[in-house]
Amino acid sequence: MGTLTAFVLYAWLVYATSAGPANGLEALAVTGLALFCAYDIWAFTHGRTTVIGQERHKANLPNVGWRTSGLVLDVVLMAICANLLFRGI
Repeated sequence: MGTLTAFVLYAWLVYATSAGPANGLEALAVTGLALFCAYDIWAFTHGRTTVIGQERHKANLPNVGWRTSGLVLDVVLMAICANLLFRGI
């Protein structure tokens, strides 16, 4: 989680120093989503409960499919957030 958080903070720094249009509220929302994704990826890799929408999935055998789908979704959303921050939203 530390690496992902550092990556998001670096993307925020790039966004803040870019010459692109500055919309602080959108940047804050994207950063919040990226940090949530980082937490959920950390939770998945450490056997903790993950969240998909309003559903919580504990680390047990019946939830493997849901947890894996959530992990893929988190990685995709993290990539989109990083792309938005690097482009300057």
